[in-house]
Amino acid sequence: MLTGEKRPYSSSDAEFGVFTPSRDSGAWEVAVRASSIDLNDLDAGVEGGSADEYTLGLNYYPNRNLRFMLNYSRVDHDEFADGDGDFIGNDDYSILQARFQVVF
Repeated sequence: MLTGEKRPYSSSDAEFGVFTPSRDSGAWEVAVRASSIDLNDLDAGVEGGSADEYTLGLNYYPNRNLRFMLNYSRVDHDEFADGDGDFIGNDDYSILQARFQVVF
């Protein structure tokens, strides 16, 4: 959290609780995520494809009931990620995503 708050977390339930900004102007959060999948087993002749994804997000909480999210993701596929020839292998792309959430 850029504005100093902490997100409540329950380890017994393995979930985050409701977040309340400590300032009237709201709270800002930066999020970073990396994920990877590899469906290839070249020794067995399986060419399912692989991908690495990196995401950078910016979240704004004006109050405990609203959240605005902006994410940018970059996806890097290998040459086997082609949908059995239906798509172009090694096709890399970027995603810009904007969302909002209402909690009630």
